Amino acid sequence: MHPRAPASSMLEAERASLLTSVVVTPDSEDWPAEDLLLRLGVLLDAGVTAVMFREKRLDDAAFLHLGRRVKDLCDRRGALFWLNERIHLQPALNADLCHLTFRSPDLARAKELLPDHVGVTASVHDVEEGVRRIQDGLDGVVFGPIFPVPSKKGRVPVQGLEALRELVRRVSVPVVAIGGMNPERLRDVRACGATGAAAIRFFFENPHGRRAVEEWRRAWE
Repeated sequence: MHPRAPASSMLEAERASLLTSVVVTPDSEDWPAEDLLLRLGVLLDAGVTAVMFREKRLDDAAFLHLGRRVKDLCDRRGALFWLNERIHLQPALNADLCHLTFRSPDLARAKELLPDHVGVTASVHDVEEGVRRIQDGLDGVVFGPIFPVPSKKGRVPVQGLEALRELVRRVSVPVVAIGGMNPERLRDVRACGATGAAAIRFFFENPHGRRAVEEWRRAWE
């Protein structure tokens, strides 16, 4: 296999501009396949730039079937398709990015398995972890929670804007902020140097999908 490009070039040159508004799929029985696809279509039409697909409750066959439809939605709108965890399905889904979790192969093995053009990311929860993992070869990170999130309460410490600013200062790869993201907070997040921001609840609990994206894009821009 040919050597991979340096991490600092893998995402910044080709994909960083598509990380400003990242929708993470909710992995919830409240969003069956057809409802999920309908909502994603609305969000993508309104200007969402990337979708992280992470339906953990599905087996591989169902995940692949739904993933192909989500990838098609992304392709038709020029959005980035970001595959969560199941890197063994990257060839079938032709994912642009792959996101590692504790259930994924380790970073070195993932880079052996994936095509050279596919960026590899992971979530990090403090500055030192982020710096260390990027030094190990990650092409980008999702960092948070930046603000309090009910699902993370008592499990993962809130990092805050100063930690986000510090991580961005110390690394040369894209940093996507997550955790409590909404338009009122995005200007501060962008001022810290984040490449973009990601959310689940803001996009899926908001009754006005198109309006939510429009508010997000105005705040970021």
